[in-house]
Amino acid sequence: VNMTYYSPEKEPGRGAFLARFPEIPAVDVKDFARYRVYLAGPLFSEGERAYNLTLHDLLEEHLFDVYLPQDVGDTSNTRGCDEHAAIFAQHIQALQDADIVVAVIDGADADSGTSWEMGYAYALGKRVVALRTDFRIAGHHERVNLMLEESAAVVTAKEDLPRVLGSLL
Repeated sequence: VNMTYYSPEKEPGRGAFLARFPEIPAVDVKDFARYRVYLAGPLFSEGERAYNLTLHDLLEEHLFDVYLPQDVGDTSNTRGCDEHAAIFAQHIQALQDADIVVAVIDGADADSGTSWEMGYAYALGKRVVALRTDFRIAGHHERVNLMLEESAAVVTAKEDLPRVLGSLL
């Protein structure tokens, strides 16, 4: 615990009670009990990266700890074989560490990397929530590819994500 509430604002410190027992370790529950979210989505255009940041900020506001793959700084101009392997390993570790995967599946067809990340997360037994704001449909009974739709809870508005993910705010 590194902040306390004596008023509507947080103040630095362990508080009056815990300050009497400095040998007792204390952890702020908001830091300790945050769900880790892997935010999968296309990240190749400026618009895609900006939308991903919007989703990142929305989820962080609701106390989710969000891993954003685009933060690796990957561009086709900087990649070689070693960078490919390192980026892949970093994303795999983040997927394994995540509690939930949120995937943006907009477009005529979902991004292939995003689809792979969803499948990997599903195979690991992770909860997958897909965001599809695109009004196009894939068939008579599907909003998107059958395998993606059946492996995830699909929401159609970003504002619904915190509720579907279980935010208490």
